[in-house]
Amino acid sequence: MGEVPRPDRFCRSSDSTGAESDDRQNLSGLGTVGGRGFRGTRCADVPLRGGGGSGLVSLDFQGEPMHRLILALALTVGGLATTVETSQDTELLTWREEREKSLRADNGWLTLAGRYALNPGANTFGTGKDNDVVFPPELEGVGPARLGTLHVDADNKQVTLRLADGVEFMAGDKPFTGERAFGTDKPDRVGLGRFRMHVIVRDGKFVLRLADNESAVRKNFPGCVWYPPDARFKVDATFVPYPAGRTIRVVNVLDQVSEEPSPGYAEFKLNGETHKLDAIAEGSGLFFVFKDRTAGDTTYPPARFLSVEKRPTDHGIFTLDFNRAYNPPCAVSDFTTCPTAPPQNVLPVRIEAGEKYVPRSALTPEEAADEVARVAVLMTGSFSSEEQSKSDAAFFDVRLHMARIWADKPEEQWLYVEQAMATALDKPYRQRVYQLVWNDGAVLSRVYTLPGDPLTFAGAWEKPERLAGLTPDKLAEKAGCAITLTRTGDGKYTGSTTGKGCASELRGASYTTSDVTLTVDALTSWDRGFDADGKQVWGAVKGPYQFKKLPAAAK
Repeated sequence: MGEVPRPDRFCRSSDSTGAESDDRQNLSGLGTVGGRGFRGTRCADVPLRGGGGSGLVSLDFQGEPMHRLILALALTVGGLATTVETSQDTELLTWREEREKSLRADNGWLTLAGRYALNPGANTFGTGKDNDVVFPPELEGVGPARLGTLHVDADNKQVTLRLADGVEFMAGDKPFTGERAFGTDKPDRVGLGRFRMHVIVRDGKFVLRLADNESAVRKNFPGCVWYPPDARFKVDATFVPYPAGRTIRVVNVLDQVSEEPSPGYAEFKLNGETHKLDAIAEGSGLFFVFKDRTAGDTTYPPARFLSVEKRPTDHGIFTLDFNRAYNPPCAVSDFTTCPTAPPQNVLPVRIEAGEKYVPRSALTPEEAADEVARVAVLMTGSFSSEEQSKSDAAFFDVRLHMARIWADKPEEQWLYVEQAMATALDKPYRQRVYQLVWNDGAVLSRVYTLPGDPLTFAGAWEKPERLAGLTPDKLAEKAGCAITLTRTGDGKYTGSTTGKGCASELRGASYTTSDVTLTVDALTSWDRGFDADGKQVWGAVKGPYQFKKLPAAAK
């Protein structure tokens, strides 16, 4: 969101023990496909609004295998066999069908209904408001208001379930009452009627994960949306090994950091240009978390996943098929937290292959306005990168101020934005006006430049009278520079510009890109300029600037 003059960091998360199997299951997360596993993500606590359908047309195939009908339809309307061989189409579409079956399975990602951090000692649970863990109202009537107590023994690292009198749970197909120790090395699901729950361990803390097999999200899931198969994105790659013990830094959207083992990287060509992706060790295979220029446009903003079943030999050639790129669980669940691709895995090309992203909630106009206002609240305030600059000399100490203007327009939100070096606060190097509007299931932040000499408006974030006479019609929109912000879990938003549409001539650039994450108390911004050949010519190199929101007295 801010063009910092010179260089500068940056996700997926896993259990450090590697023992949580349901966070690593292939394709859907809570159901395996063909025995393969995939890396899952830590869960978020705050649900998103909605969960209704996307308005996609539902077709009744009357029992015909889905992949055959899809292939027949594709050949009728455009001839997919011209891009991928028919047998490969069938194999790919069968794989995609299995992914969707797995997503729709009992206790799958679509059923997640809650995630609750447990405190040491007794934790009562149920739908009653007087419980320590309050289940969602949809489960009212499924058993009494208080179902029991979860006792956390932090010293011995154990969780014991003690059911209330008269309550009977199921573990698998066997009923039980009274007391039962919870296993945490793999999903130990117990429950009553439509719901199941199990305990996981995250960062040394116990967390209760709740699944509702009759959840509206599961019932209303419209299905996965894919790019047509395209042979251009099924490429030969070379596996280049790293020295033993190499790790890559992975940060999730909760800013939790993990060092993941990386045995090497994949090197491949697209459109004649060479690209690299760092791999994460995944059993006997490889796992990639990546992002490309379709992110925030047609694909999921934080990242997509790609798995290779068997690790290639050192310097060996293997197939990297982006037609099998798939979304992380947070794309379909409000109770998971997504990784953002490590900076070295952000590809400067459009990978128009694999799974697309369709926003899950269709909001009413009132709800949409509320969502826009929520983003405006997160953006409003003063921010500083001082802490980051002290720990890493590659980053400057920058101040960022954003203040609400034209508050008489409730259907949209306008912000005056000012950015300056801490050593020259009275001479901001960047001044803009942002307009926040709801657009196609996300918050769109449009960017405008000020008329005349922008420095005449300097300091307007704290002295709004300096904007007297300024009206929206006097602004000039920076076409192609808007940022699409999508809620990703735990009240966070991530977004980016789209493609190469944001033109720039700064320091020999042809276009600029921006990647943003918003939280309650921080903002990350990674702005970069690229020349016509896609080479970065200005901006942060190591990753995004980390801006901490300042208290009012410290602005």
